[in-house]
Amino acid sequence: MDKLPTLEYIKRQAKKLRKELGITHTEALEKIAKQYGFTNWINCQRTLNQNQNTDLPSKTVLNFQLSFTDWLKKHVKRDSPLGDLARDMSEDKSWPSYITVDKYQDYLERKKCC
Repeated sequence: MDKLPTLEYIKRQAKKLRKELGITHTEALEKIAKQYGFTNWINCQRTLNQNQNTDLPSKTVLNFQLSFTDWLKKHVKRDSPLGDLARDMSEDKSWPSYITVDKYQDYLERKKCC
């Protein structure tokens, strides 16, 4: 097979097969994935996701990266040193907005956090 199908196509095929054979959706996904030469559904999913991701221009991928501050905000509820840092950051009115992690490290060292 020259061109790999899309995940959406495989899912549609599995849905049809599930109805035709009266099997679970998971079983249908496994059968369809094997028909396309994959070892199983997980392998199929990973392979097709990688192929779709490599087709995207690198600029698009970079637009979705979180800043360190945004990433850290997601860890406020953790019961760990990372969570402690995230909570301290959220209370710090002078928390900077840097581009590199090195500058954040310098900032934290100046504040005697490290």
